Amino acid sequence: MFILLTGTEAFEAKAQNLVIKTKDGDENIELLSSLQDFTFSENNLLLNYLSGSTEIYSISNISTLYFRNVQVTGIGNFTLNEGKGEIFIYPNPAGSIIHVHNLHEGTLTVHVYRMDGVMLLCTQVSSASETVDVSDLESGLYLVKIRHQVFKLWKL
Repeated sequence: MFILLTGTEAFEAKAQNLVIKTKDGDENIELLSSLQDFTFSENNLLLNYLSGSTEIYSISNISTLYFRNVQVTGIGNFTLNEGKGEIFIYPNPAGSIIHVHNLHEGTLTVHVYRMDGVMLLCTQVSSASETVDVSDLESGLYLVKIRHQVFKLWKL
């Protein structure tokens, strides 16, 4: 009975995150599995990604830094910012492309991860409706991250 009760936890998809809350109220959530490492240097927090890119946060602009487990759920739509509408990613399941619709002003990064946390795709989207080529991905289940929102994507 103990094995049955503890074994059910293995079927939940959880991701360990690094949460960076800035003094202006923004909250940036990074999957630890997408990071090579993070270091502190010359009053900055440096996030070195597996993709080779680096993001820099000024320590004087960080109000809180902590780790958090989150359960990844849902397929399809999600809300980016409450009150600003939903971003739609379709079709799901996907063929060779996905459409990202209802983006707001500014440039957002779309990350696509395998279920083991390896980042396979990182692209910028900036228009009101953008197409992302996922034809190089094998069939299977993936996690798509835009800002701090994560959802599941089936690739046919």
